[in-house]
Amino acid sequence: MKKKKNIILEFEIENFSEKHFPLYLFCKDEYANIFVEISSYQNKIFKVKYINTDNKKLNLIKFSKDKYFTNFKFDEENDKENIKVLQFLTDTKYYYYTFSKSNNFFSEIFEIVDPNYNNIYTKDTFTDLEK
Repeated sequence: MKKKKNIILEFEIENFSEKHFPLYLFCKDEYANIFVEISSYQNKIFKVKYINTDNKKLNLIKFSKDKYFTNFKFDEENDKENIKVLQFLTDTKYYYYTFSKSNNFFSEIFEIVDPNYNNIYTKDTFTDLEK
């Protein structure tokens, strides 16, 4: 049996940092095939993105319901689409789900964003670029 390496990729630029890691580092359940990206600005997490490209286990909708109590729903017409995008907003968070299918490749992305801190990060970034 081949041993999996524990890999956490990190990078930091001034007040922004991002971490990328496979979820299997922290859990061994049905969600172990998911990769995570965590973005922070001024030491505050403002975005968490879950990525699944395992063609056998498309399960980020279930994950979002189990772990974050989301209620994404597809209508039957949308089920036949190759690309699905769902989103909703609560008082403090944006929740996004994207599914895409091309030939035999599938991908899912579930993203949680703090809109206030995301706006601060975006404003500061563009202000710095204009200087």
